[in-house]
Amino acid sequence: MRPSTVLFSLLAFTTTSVLAQPTDPTYKVLEARAPSRHNHRAHAHSIQDNQKRQLKKRKAAKRKACQLKTTTSASGPKETGSSSGNGPSSGVITVQDSKCGDNGATKSVTKTTSPNGSLDWMNCGIKKNSNSKWTPPKVTMSDVITVSLDDALAQDNSPYKACSKYLDLFKSVAGSTKINGVSMPPIMLAAFAMQESTCNPKTRGQGGEVGMFQLSQDKCPGGKASDACYDPETNTQIAAKFIKSQIENDAGGNVFLMTGSYNGWSLDMSYYSAIKAASSSCCRCQNNLDYVFQFWGGWMLGVDAYDKQLGEYFNLKVCDGNDRRRLSSLEAPFADECLAEKRWSFSS
Repeated sequence: MRPSTVLFSLLAFTTTSVLAQPTDPTYKVLEARAPSRHNHRAHAHSIQDNQKRQLKKRKAAKRKACQLKTTTSASGPKETGSSSGNGPSSGVITVQDSKCGDNGATKSVTKTTSPNGSLDWMNCGIKKNSNSKWTPPKVTMSDVITVSLDDALAQDNSPYKACSKYLDLFKSVAGSTKINGVSMPPIMLAAFAMQESTCNPKTRGQGGEVGMFQLSQDKCPGGKASDACYDPETNTQIAAKFIKSQIENDAGGNVFLMTGSYNGWSLDMSYYSAIKAASSSCCRCQNNLDYVFQFWGGWMLGVDAYDKQLGEYFNLKVCDGNDRRRLSSLEAPFADECLAEKRWSFSS
């Protein structure tokens, strides 16, 4: 036989073998258990059909596991504010505000919407490249949707695991803190601690902020950044008292207004005033224009607002690679399968 004939035969055999390979990527897993493939094509198809059924079952299980669990933040009845409908038992905030339009609440968390309303609604009045002022809707502790800190910690790869050693502390301090008669949910303290310092009690802010809750030095014992102010228990207690006072007194019960003020927001803040520090020597002294939404649309629902890139403005990104998105190396509390199942309807 001529060499060319041998080569042609070999190529024909190789091509036939390659084309005969099953397209199902899971087939190789079963191939070792399969009998001889000589004239057993029907058996191979049977294996593939079985694998498709198994994959379908696994996908259904993933969808079930990815359901976003939300509960009301306080024991006792929920108030519906000025809205109509079934109230917070429907899984979304029911408050509406005539000056801010529809609350844009969705049962799922997306990049700019959540069970507690949309980013635009929480940032009511703020417009990009504008001097229009922030006029947040009136939302109280009895209106918001949250998950429990225990549930948030129970999620696989939960970002709150960075706070797990302070769970009892947060529960104790929150349990003794009533805000207009409603118990502070422990996840509220954890959410502030995560957003401010990733629950790191040794954190020192660029503007001199102290500890886990990034307290301004005037709030520390003696009005200075002493070791006592870095102590987790002291730092947490001061933060809880400050949050309570801000909500009840300065914010008139409005938790959105209080949350913004924690990041330096005020009712006269505009887009331009928020980003003013971007070109200064203290770039991170800007007001994070996504802060309120990241807090109520992410952290308070057990969602890693940084890893999932919740927000629209991301104005702190200009402050080099050390901006507030400290959790980029952590996975969100929901597995990647949830993304594949479109639990997160992120737009590009």
